[in-house]
Amino acid sequence: SSCQFHYGIPVRNQSTDVHPPIYYMLLHTVCSFFPESFSMWYGISLNILLTLLSLTVLFFLLRSFVGGYYLPLFICFLLGMTYGIINNVLFIRMYVLLMLLFTLKYYCHLHLYSSLLKGADKWKPRQLIVLSLITITGTLSQYYFLIFLFWLAFIFCIVLLIQKKTKALLQYICTMAISGLACILLYPTMIRHIFSGYRGEEAAHKL
Repeated sequence: SSCQFHYGIPVRNQSTDVHPPIYYMLLHTVCSFFPESFSMWYGISLNILLTLLSLTVLFFLLRSFVGGYYLPLFICFLLGMTYGIINNVLFIRMYVLLMLLFTLKYYCHLHLYSSLLKGADKWKPRQLIVLSLITITGTLSQYYFLIFLFWLAFIFCIVLLIQKKTKALLQYICTMAISGLACILLYPTMIRHIFSGYRGEEAAHKL
């Protein structure tokens, strides 16, 4: 089929909808391997993979707080069996991807903070690149990500100010600003979605 791996299709579709396109680009990738066929398992299999990735990141996040192996694994197993997780897996939308990016974003900030605790006064370029990539991917997956990002960044900047980590603070602000600009350049429709589309406006009001 001529539509296989043609990413202009999901991007164009989402520009007339209310959500950004990353999840639908991933779904389009899965469907492109099975042209001229349809199955709900294309979306469900993608959601299962994203859920497993989320639980994996959560496992390492929990280990940072409680240590050990079995307790974090047990908590991840319990979470994976909840109605909310199972329902999101069956709901072929971007919310499982959003869960993964929330968890990744928090884990990334925890890793950045740990670097400062070890005596660093600034971060390595690769750390900032990871921070930027997660920010861009999250923003272009669901606009509610911006609510979480705002409060996380706000608290993080206050912590950096209190600890007088000026170089790290400037790095962080510049990285986030560049990431925001990159989002607009990659998907300029987001401006219209946020300021005139009901889903973007809803996210802005809930901020």
